[in-house]
Amino acid sequence: MGACAKTTRGSDDDRSNVSAQNPQTEDVMKGETVETTLGDLIAALTEEASRSIADEKTVYSVVAYILSDLLRLSGPVSRTWH
Repeated sequence: MGACAKTTRGSDDDRSNVSAQNPQTEDVMKGETVETTLGDLIAALTEEASRSIADEKTVYSVVAYILSDLLRLSGPVSRTWH
């Protein structure tokens, strides 16, 4: 079972910087839906947070806050088993 993430945030400078690192990120920056697993999302958030934050415990706290916010802002839970 995968999770879908959609975003339209980011400036043009951010887009060119990020898309050079990961072509799939360019799709997200355009506001397109990208399917991923929750584990992949957590790993990516952890990797990005650890680039800016030295303390491992703080990294995990930041990731938890981000995930909490994403889940709070997501749509209703599907009632259909996939």
